[in-house]
Amino acid sequence: MQPYVRISDERLAIHQLEVTDDVTVSYISGLEAEAQLSGVINCLQLGARALTFAGDQTGASLLAETLKTSAESTKTYLDHVSKTAQQSVAKSTEELPKRIHHELEQLRKDLEKTLDPANTQSIIGRFRGALIDDYRKVTAKVREDLDLGNPLSPLAALRTEMEKKNDGLSKQLAQLLEQHAAKTAASAERSKSTRKGDDFEVVLEEFLTAESRPRKDLVRPTGTEPGLDGNLVGDFVIEINPTEASGIRIAVEAKNAQRSTTGIIRELDKAMKNRGALFGISVVTDPSAITQAIVPYGDDKLLVRVSSLPDGTGWDMLALSVALEGARWKTIMGRSTRGELDVAKIKADVDAAFQIMNRVSEVKKRITAGKTDLDGIAEYIDDLRRDLITVLQRLNAAVSEPIATPKVA
Repeated sequence: MQPYVRISDERLAIHQLEVTDDVTVSYISGLEAEAQLSGVINCLQLGARALTFAGDQTGASLLAETLKTSAESTKTYLDHVSKTAQQSVAKSTEELPKRIHHELEQLRKDLEKTLDPANTQSIIGRFRGALIDDYRKVTAKVREDLDLGNPLSPLAALRTEMEKKNDGLSKQLAQLLEQHAAKTAASAERSKSTRKGDDFEVVLEEFLTAESRPRKDLVRPTGTEPGLDGNLVGDFVIEINPTEASGIRIAVEAKNAQRSTTGIIRELDKAMKNRGALFGISVVTDPSAITQAIVPYGDDKLLVRVSSLPDGTGWDMLALSVALEGARWKTIMGRSTRGELDVAKIKADVDAAFQIMNRVSEVKKRITAGKTDLDGIAEYIDDLRRDLITVLQRLNAAVSEPIATPKVA
């Protein structure tokens, strides 16, 4: 009859089982008759656990649990060995040491085979292999992501984006350098040629015209027209409201070159006389000519300094705008019928407005020099604003009643 195995309700039944393995037969036959059944069960349990070790893929945690179970089985097995040895001492003192040595050696070999890292089929070997495989996969992925030669890698995409941005910035920088070089060359060319003064006079004429148009004043360029003295001195003449035939004129001289203050005043006197003007304004660009933005000379002359803008593309005409307004008021007041109007006081207030304008220039110097004293600059501007409003209110009160201006024949 053939042996068969039946499993039911977590129980294993083996019928008609015959074992011919020498080690197993030798071990069981060496036991007492009453211990042989337990020995067979122990052999099955130990073999099953050893086979479970060989097929385990759950890693180190299952290995520890299995070792614990194997240790218990080994302890039981060793207990049986010890008992067998005690029982066999009486039979043969020569056979016992050999038997024990054989069993222990076999156990050592089985454990080494199960736990040997060099054995790829052992639990430790498989666990080690899995770790090495994961490490290689992760390393390959990192290598792929950091490969600049791979156009799909994040690092290569980042490099491409940076190169595009760098190319764009390089082009912008090249354009800015070209523009700056062109401006520098043009400025150098103008500074060496006679066009420098001509360019400034063109800008000045445009500004004077724009400032005079709302007041109905007329600006005439006279630099090429002989005047009363038969010379060409006096670049511009501003006719104050010529529609009313007031006959009031302001002569304007443009000085875009280095001149001494004495020379500038002398030239302005000639311009006023040559053009029949009651007031004269000399516009200078040399920062060493005068120390302030507006400098009055006598009661009928103003020296006004205009500065080039920081980018070199134009001129700051704020001081000239204030000077024109002050000169216009002074000239009109000088030709007006006084009555109850305090002309001297009005002129003093106009002079005060010029001084406030000089303080505006001081603010601009501070802003240009640096932005580290912004609080002080803000306070300075507030004071300036209050002072200018006060002066303008006084002027408004002084001229609130109509002033009769005589006609000039």
